[in-house]
Amino acid sequence: MTFLVGLAVLLAFLPARADERGAVELVLGGPSERVQPVEVSLSELLGRLPVAVRITRSSAIEPRSVVEPGGEAGAAAIRVWVDLSGSSLATLYFTDAAWERILIRRVALTRELDEVEREEIAQIVRSAVEALLGGAKIGISRDAARAELLRQPVESPEVRPPAREVPVELSPPPPAPPHADSEWNLSPGAFYEAQVYRTSLWQGPGLSLDLATRSALAFGGVLSLQYRAPIVIEGEALGARLSAAALRALGEVALQTGSARLGAAVGPGLDLTYVEPVRAADRGSPGDASFDAVPVLRLRLGAAWLLPSVELGLLGGVDADWVQVRHVAVRDGGEYTVFSAPRVRPFLALAVQGRRAE
Repeated sequence: MTFLVGLAVLLAFLPARADERGAVELVLGGPSERVQPVEVSLSELLGRLPVAVRITRSSAIEPRSVVEPGGEAGAAAIRVWVDLSGSSLATLYFTDAAWERILIRRVALTRELDEVEREEIAQIVRSAVEALLGGAKIGISRDAARAELLRQPVESPEVRPPAREVPVELSPPPPAPPHADSEWNLSPGAFYEAQVYRTSLWQGPGLSLDLATRSALAFGGVLSLQYRAPIVIEGEALGARLSAAALRALGEVALQTGSARLGAAVGPGLDLTYVEPVRAADRGSPGDASFDAVPVLRLRLGAAWLLPSVELGLLGGVDADWVQVRHVAVRDGGEYTVFSAPRVRPFLALAVQGRRAE
């Protein structure tokens, strides 16, 4: 009978201890507009772990509350503080179950706490929580942490003669990401474009160079050069073989959400077209070839799918000539209009562009 009573008490005690070992106390400090998106990221990642998480908010994190346990000592197996009150630095504190060791991590903020930085903070917290759940030994002693955070000397049980003070060296913040020294990203690319030209598709490959800011709402520009393969346009008696080089310089605004990017661009361009008249029938004489330089205005919309090292894009829009263009040939000693070029021409393109991994 005594054995059964003892077994019942043990079974009732084990779940409570398991819940305690799996409890995480998370305190987020800083302005609400910075804390709220970080709380969403942390809740998503920590929600995948077998722990009970309690999140509280504070206007700021007091370092003394990290190194000096209060009445809440022993209420949770793992304690985490995330201080977001600084504009360029986030400070993370972790304690073990005994509150005897403290890990301090500092994360440099260079992009106004954007999605990438929030994900970095959440990954650090998750990794540390997993390590603590696995029984890992973290950080430094509480006395050493007190000396670092509160600038107080470490207490020692040994009585020693007075000695000269040695300044405590604080750990420097981790180095900034390699690309943090620049707010702009320069990316080369290639594309294949087809444009409706009268009843034909005028198409060919091209190269592009994209310069944009590093932000969710990016501003920048696109410079592109395309070769358009020869096509033949037939008139009533004469025709013309056309080939061209198309240069575009566009200003662009783009919105990046997750793994997709949507953009709109507008700007001027120049079509340098080689026009070679040809006979379309037994009548007429073709005349000499010529180059036509035609200024155009381009409006472009696009969507891109972001992969680890490249973007795959689908682009579409219209080109509009600044002036009406007529292609002219000679027939029986006089000028003859082979055809007039369409003033507005739609196009569609597939593009691939390199991108630097975040």
